[in-house]
Amino acid sequence: MSSPVIFTRRVGRFPTRTRGHIVGFENADVELGSNGNQALARVVCEVEGERVEVVRERFSVYDSCGAELVFCYQMPLLLGWALTVHRAQGMTLDAMELDFGKDTWATCGLVYSALSRCRTLAGLRVTGLTSGLVQVSSMARKYMAKELMAVARLDSNAAVWAPKV
Repeated sequence: MSSPVIFTRRVGRFPTRTRGHIVGFENADVELGSNGNQALARVVCEVEGERVEVVRERFSVYDSCGAELVFCYQMPLLLGWALTVHRAQGMTLDAMELDFGKDTWATCGLVYSALSRCRTLAGLRVTGLTSGLVQVSSMARKYMAKELMAVARLDSNAAVWAPKV
């Protein structure tokens, strides 16, 4: 069994957020400065049926003038067993499970963002979602009420979209 991963940077032709699976590891002795030989691991991933070697990359932090303050080397990978809604934005997933019951922070706008990541309803499993977690802006309510009135469909069901005064 292999672990799902997500690229945090472009790796070869694959952009950030690409998903794959780890299929192995390779070690190579590489000369790194005056420290002598150090083992440098490569992670071998399978992405879209293609094997891709992922090596450590330099990650830097810069000040407002563009001067490098600090850096580290790390693999541009995240384990993909679980993601936050923020990390998943922009992704399209074949299957996912969302548990809103463990949510302890504000969800304004995140319910839609989370639910819309999955391609089909068949691939979506949701637990803990309550009406209290779904928040709709007053501007969206006004727009929806206006659109429903324009097509003369304002009935008791459509009235729920009207802004609360």
